[in-house]
Amino acid sequence: MSDESLAPLLLDAPHLPDDLVFFEGAWTGRDELVRAASGLADSLAEVGVQPGAVVASLVPTSPAAVAAMFGVWAAGGALLPLNVRSTPAERAKATGRSTRSR
Repeated sequence: MSDESLAPLLLDAPHLPDDLVFFEGAWTGRDELVRAASGLADSLAEVGVQPGAVVASLVPTSPAAVAAMFGVWAAGGALLPLNVRSTPAERAKATGRSTRSR
């Protein structure tokens, strides 16, 4: 993840307490969120996601969805969130095809 990513915005926000983030079922610091988002951003870059690419996410509404959002943005992608609980499978597939999402 580059220095121009969202990580500095999260890490350099002195007005926010470090234990602000509820992530993976527990309160944790911003570092954990940044670590998860950075890992996803690196993985996305490894599979060829480039700036401007649409990345579909079927992560349920959860703290992990927040990490996915930051990870996609950090990789330069545009997030296409699909609600795994309410989006029918065929509709999710059609949306993915029509947006050429990864």
